[in-house]
Amino acid sequence: MRRSPSQLEDQTTFSNPSLLLFISSLQNGTALESLLELAEYISAHPFEAGQQMITKIALMSQGHVQFILHPLPMRSQPRQRSGVFSVCFDGWQYGILVLEAPPQDINFQQVGEFLPILAHLCGMLLHFAEDKALITVLGQHLDPPAIITLTPKQHEVLTYMFWGYDDDSICTRMNIQRLTLRKHRQAIYNTLNAHAHHDIILTAHDTHLVSFLTSKP
Repeated sequence: MRRSPSQLEDQTTFSNPSLLLFISSLQNGTALESLLELAEYISAHPFEAGQQMITKIALMSQGHVQFILHPLPMRSQPRQRSGVFSVCFDGWQYGILVLEAPPQDINFQQVGEFLPILAHLCGMLLHFAEDKALITVLGQHLDPPAIITLTPKQHEVLTYMFWGYDDDSICTRMNIQRLTLRKHRQAIYNTLNAHAHHDIILTAHDTHLVSFLTSKP
């Protein structure tokens, strides 16, 4: 007996219960909660981000989606293939998500709607992890004191240094002489136990003395 188009559509709308559960998690936000848990973990363990992403995606999808880690610069837009979704962010392709399920088990419309979003979120998390790992490596030699106390003027100078202002700009904005600026800067170096300009920036960032999320002064 020949089936009607609607009957065929019903058959291809997830005959696989575990795949249905995974797509439902993408629809109702449960998968996003899992990614937020992953984000918290890789914030503390950025060097494990790639392997943790592989494990998390496999668990979330119950084995139906595989994350293949292969970071490389994006020289062109990745070619789209059926069942393969590029994990990209900010000019880098970190890998691909590969949907591994029989075609008869897949509702391609829903998969095509949600898996690209999942791939983009994965790319953002890996980009964040890589930046966090870089900051960790660059700052591993730093040894800031447990308690940091700066005067308001010193903190103001630090903020301008953090944002990349040169000496003339800092003096003009604060209405101070170069000698005064040098004294403030030396006090900052001593207080933060730093020996170079980039150490100041990393320590200020790592100890939350200044944040790039605030408006530039």
